[in-house]
Amino acid sequence: QSSQYGIIDEFTGQYNFAFSSWTANNGYPSSVAFYQNRLCWASTFAEPVGVWLSTIGDYYDYAVEIDQEDDQAISINLLSQSLNRISTLLSKTDLIGFTADGAWRISSMNSAQGLTAKTIMANQQTFEGPSNLRPLVINTRALYVLSQGATVRDIAYDYSADSYTGDDLTLLSRHLFRGHTITSWCYAQEPDSLVYIVRDDGVMLTLTYNKEQEVYAWAKHITDGEFIAVQSIPGTYRTQVYFIVRRMGKLYIETLSDRLVDDTTRMNFMDCSALYEGEETTTISGLDYLEGKEVQILADGSEQKSQIVKAGSITLQSPANVVRVGLAYMKRIVTMNLDYPRQDGTSQGRRKSTSVVKTLFDNSYGGRVQVFSNNAELSNPAKVKNKLPKKYGQPIELVSGINTSCVNARTDVNIYVGIEQDSPVPINILSIMVDIAWGG
Repeated sequence: QSSQYGIIDEFTGQYNFAFSSWTANNGYPSSVAFYQNRLCWASTFAEPVGVWLSTIGDYYDYAVEIDQEDDQAISINLLSQSLNRISTLLSKTDLIGFTADGAWRISSMNSAQGLTAKTIMANQQTFEGPSNLRPLVINTRALYVLSQGATVRDIAYDYSADSYTGDDLTLLSRHLFRGHTITSWCYAQEPDSLVYIVRDDGVMLTLTYNKEQEVYAWAKHITDGEFIAVQSIPGTYRTQVYFIVRRMGKLYIETLSDRLVDDTTRMNFMDCSALYEGEETTTISGLDYLEGKEVQILADGSEQKSQIVKAGSITLQSPANVVRVGLAYMKRIVTMNLDYPRQDGTSQGRRKSTSVVKTLFDNSYGGRVQVFSNNAELSNPAKVKNKLPKKYGQPIELVSGINTSCVNARTDVNIYVGIEQDSPVPINILSIMVDIAWGG
């Protein structure tokens, strides 16, 4: 019994006593993870840097005894200079705890004996804390957003340093994050190992992340509306990615379609699209959500002239059985400033020009090639050579191989190659090869 909090009036048959760490007054844990068959919790109101690990195999037993057995529950507090709460627990080779001032490694001092109440230790590994977004686990590494919300770092165990270290993945793409924060993100392993990120202004970014090949590549994606949130769910053949998108004052749940182009009549390279399959028709209805928008049309695998949706429908130029209708979007890639090692040093800062750009395509159709200098046009767009269908009304024929474009660019210090395409068909670029002439 107790007449006042913290003061015990009477003990009958008691030899020790302890208050529970989790109560209505102390608060309850806000972070959780499984680690080595223990259910681990962290951070209450009273103990923001507290960590509690259950008995091995018994996820309801957190009783801490004076004479602990190796498999019994463990309770510790991080020896931190601040009381920043543990926002996330992450189970890797060790148990990683993220606080506002960095990442902590919770492990055993004796790897042979394993993690027990006598061998447990916690050491701070980094001094840059994450935001409230949960870190993403990608193979042996984890990605997290710094507390300011505009920098993405990875972290993994480095055997040579016997510590967890990582890299700044936004170092070469600051322009995509300047003045913005990350509000939602997810990871899609299949088919392209992509991290999808939603910015606070409704723009989506993707990070192609392949540590084995040292690939960190960012891309920017906009839509006729705003991206609000993103999440991924493992599917049968690929990872399904879902978005919440605000369009014309309404919220929609949308998903990415498969990028396979085996069937050119049903492929989808439009935004916010709808698919009709059935009897041959010239009228496509049910497009109320695109009312007043100009839409692209792919009918039986051939592109028809764009139209404005009126009264929730459109009328095709010619009848078709399989019709996809959606918003157009521009696919664009721009290289870095062209550079080439020379015997007398780098080509940066030297005048140069190009007249020929060779592009290796895979299952592509259409497009334009152009040369720029600090976003100013240096050449007229050169259209990519295409193959027309063998018979009128048949689906377009996708092309694979090297396309040679004559661009005849003017001489300048800075030269960039840009390739773009806005048709509702695929364009896959495997390589860009440029013939450069030096001068000046």
